[in-house]
Amino acid sequence: MTQNQRRFAKRLPIAPIENIQPGYGHLTEKTVLAFLFAYRNYFNEFDWFVKADDDTYLFVEYLKEFLKLHDPLEPITFGYNFKVLVDNGYHSGGASYVLSREALQRLYRAHQNPNNKTCRRDGGMEDIEIAKCLRKLGVYLGRSTDEDDRDLFHPLALPEHFLGIFPKWLETYAENPLKKHYNCCSDRSVSFHYMKPEEIYLMDFLFCGLNP
Repeated sequence: MTQNQRRFAKRLPIAPIENIQPGYGHLTEKTVLAFLFAYRNYFNEFDWFVKADDDTYLFVEYLKEFLKLHDPLEPITFGYNFKVLVDNGYHSGGASYVLSREALQRLYRAHQNPNNKTCRRDGGMEDIEIAKCLRKLGVYLGRSTDEDDRDLFHPLALPEHFLGIFPKWLETYAENPLKKHYNCCSDRSVSFHYMKPEEIYLMDFLFCGLNP
């Protein structure tokens, strides 16, 4: 971390983790170390632990509302469900995903085992590797939809989901049938991915800044 980055970090409510290798190829390591840090420092303070990218917009209040319906002592995760590549599926890393306290504890204990061969520490695709690890530890995917079966977490930006501009890979990967227009997304949606900085500011203004 550079001196400028350190100064910037001090102004934000973040906890820089040292000795992380830069680059997308080490995203698995970054995520694992972040989860281990969260366990060591915040495990007794929170029931749920969220992983999100810096180009993901989160509606935190809707997330909290959704999670109140579930038990953090269950070995469960929530996010946008993919049905391929991992037995019993996995969550899109970009759409953000949530680990229960029990899920985080199992992940932490696996990585404390010096003979651990269950969970990969680095390499591969982060969301896939985390999912493979959790499945072997008995952690299962929850269903993250509303009462109308509309998704809460979204791997693309809001315009793409609303207009139905879906890449071919998503049509293959998505567990829930893709929908567009007013059925594209829950009215209590939790996340959208691939958001540009100006789009994040616009979303925040439209949904949080304007008076109802």
